[in-house]
Amino acid sequence: LPSDVIDRVYRALFVYSSGAQNVIRDVYENCRVKDQRDKARVSSGIWIVFMYLLEHCDQSDYKHMLQHVRDLYHSRLNGYVADIEEREERKQADLQEIERLNSLYRR
Repeated sequence: LPSDVIDRVYRALFVYSSGAQNVIRDVYENCRVKDQRDKARVSSGIWIVFMYLLEHCDQSDYKHMLQHVRDLYHSRLNGYVADIEEREERKQADLQEIERLNSLYRR
């Protein structure tokens, strides 16, 4: 590619990405949700919408990338859910053990 085309692509991607990030940061800072994880979900959701819009503009080029991102996002989310469920099970087992030991101590 000619250097002027490369420069134009770089500037366009930088300007649009930087602009999108600035908007997302404004949303994050003005989000009324107190939990930082919920704020991060809002930011992630906006990026996902941005990617959907990219896909809409040129379906053939973005379809596989977006599917990969969706799969990665869902696999991580499922991993977090499984981790939380496992920790909750361990917590319940620990509480039961504490209760059992307390009942032995009271005898």
